[in-house]
Amino acid sequence: MTTCPPPIPQSEFRSTGLPVLPVRRKKHPLAHLGFLLLICVVCSMFILQSSRHTSSSGWDPSLKEKIIETAREYGIEDHTDELLAIVTVESNGQAEDVFQSSESLGLPPNTLNRDESIRQGIEYYKSLLDRAAELGVDQDAVFQAYNFGIGYLDYVAANGGIHTRELAEQFSKDYSQGKIVSYPNPVAVNANGGWRYQYGNMFYVDLIHEVL
Repeated sequence: MTTCPPPIPQSEFRSTGLPVLPVRRKKHPLAHLGFLLLICVVCSMFILQSSRHTSSSGWDPSLKEKIIETAREYGIEDHTDELLAIVTVESNGQAEDVFQSSESLGLPPNTLNRDESIRQGIEYYKSLLDRAAELGVDQDAVFQAYNFGIGYLDYVAANGGIHTRELAEQFSKDYSQGKIVSYPNPVAVNANGGWRYQYGNMFYVDLIHEVL
């Protein structure tokens, strides 16, 4: 016996008498654009984060080895990551005076060669660590003192013992007599629109932490 198909409900017909087919809605082109933008943002964040932690990857391999060797000689090999961060901020390992340590000896900038710069930079950093331990100030004060000079440690000790950006700003303001210079680094732009006081760099700790 032949079985007939069930009748199509009247609701499935239009006035033409033909059955209504399901309508597939087209996705709005902006939906695709939004998805692509999201992918770009995520990729950019990943690349930025990766670059912060591999900033020494493009250096001469012997540079990192020399820093580690000299840090061990001065008994501060456990501070190697901090030393590498300082070199990244100061020169990204590209200048001859990689630690920019000539000025800590009272010499003009970029006077020292690479090996002299490494030795002086590490010796100076160790002196900051020792003085900070005597005064009981924090690690960020040590970072900022690498830029400002060892006197900043005493300044922090006399003002609570903990580095803050406000302390660094006041110290820089005092020593620059309030002179301001343009500083378009994103850290400064986000903080105050893009300026710093002329003495040293009051954002130095922020720059170090971007690398560490």
